[in-house]
Amino acid sequence: MCLNSPPKTSEAPAITLSAERRGAVGVLDRMKRMLARGELSDLQFVVGRRFGTEKTFPAHKNIVCNSSDVFNAMICNGVAECCPLVIHFPDIPSEAFANLLSYVYTNSVEGINEENVFPTLHCADKFGFSLLGDICCEYIIKHVNADTCLTTLEKASRWSPDHAKIVEKCLEIVDTFSNEILRSKQFSSIGHDSLQMILQRASLSAKENIVYTAVNRWALQNCEERNLEPSAANRREVLGAALFLVRFPLLTDAQLAAGPIQSGLLLPTELRDIFLHKHAPEKLTLPFSTEPRGYRSNTTSGKTFTKLQKGTVTKAAAVTGTHGKLPVPASHHERMLALAKLANRLSSDADSSTANTAAAANINHPAEPYYGDTVYNPSPVRLKVVYGRDGMEDTTTHGLFK
Repeated sequence: MCLNSPPKTSEAPAITLSAERRGAVGVLDRMKRMLARGELSDLQFVVGRRFGTEKTFPAHKNIVCNSSDVFNAMICNGVAECCPLVIHFPDIPSEAFANLLSYVYTNSVEGINEENVFPTLHCADKFGFSLLGDICCEYIIKHVNADTCLTTLEKASRWSPDHAKIVEKCLEIVDTFSNEILRSKQFSSIGHDSLQMILQRASLSAKENIVYTAVNRWALQNCEERNLEPSAANRREVLGAALFLVRFPLLTDAQLAAGPIQSGLLLPTELRDIFLHKHAPEKLTLPFSTEPRGYRSNTTSGKTFTKLQKGTVTKAAAVTGTHGKLPVPASHHERMLALAKLANRLSSDADSSTANTAAAANINHPAEPYYGDTVYNPSPVRLKVVYGRDGMEDTTTHGLFK
């Protein structure tokens, strides 16, 4: 042991870290004051004219140019000596640009909300702030739900078409709550691109007559908005290619008669070919898909579900009463896995002598209560899920457990 060595202390690192932390906070506070006061600024951004909220933001060339290659090229491209330099962005809302500058100066942003998150994301993409873009995407995905997914899908198409995660999250919610969303008034107000994205989904959980009714209602409203007579020809015109994404061959004859035939939306030749395809020995090639929608049509989920069929539920489930609560996951795949686990647990407790007895499971959505009933029948066991709000009678049978 060296007698001249200084005594060790465990407090020194804590004091050093605390000092560093205090120093970092002090720097951030000074940067915030510099941005708020605009002292010694040599740059001005004028934004928001197109939105009627024009505002001027003072800034500092050195800080802004070093924060982004886009800003550096824009500001230092032969005009850096102009003082003060004034740059106009009339198509950027002022709140979004304030969030951007807050991130430039402090590497954080506190003003993001549902109103300005998409314009802020647009700013992040426009000026090359990928981490700010990630913050915005996380906020959007965290807060989107069944009530806001259509609005979010529309905003994503306008402000951030390159962010596929946001679009896919919205479409997964549409898949999960198809009946409610297709019946909502909001559905008739979405744009044509969003309409096509939804109708292309093989994983919608709604029956096709609900899909058709929603599409026809969308066409009627769009004719009204364009001051067009809601004739069959005009409805076909506003729908365009979206018409052929409705899977008319999946409708029953009674549904065809009550819907497309009475509304005149389909041409006589299209109706003839559909009926021949449904009833003639030789199937015709149609411009409409004949593949059923729903969980079974999802390839990835289908593979996992096949595995569940073989191994998860191995005997008849015959139980009574309510058996717990499950949170509804974001996707059909996750939800069916959760239900399968519940079915497996119920199966293990089942009394085979009480076959054909229904078992109800409360499935709670974190934002709003939705209810699902799971019904199990003896060998083979069919898992039937009734989706809807407060007893809605739409039923989707998702698969057969063997």
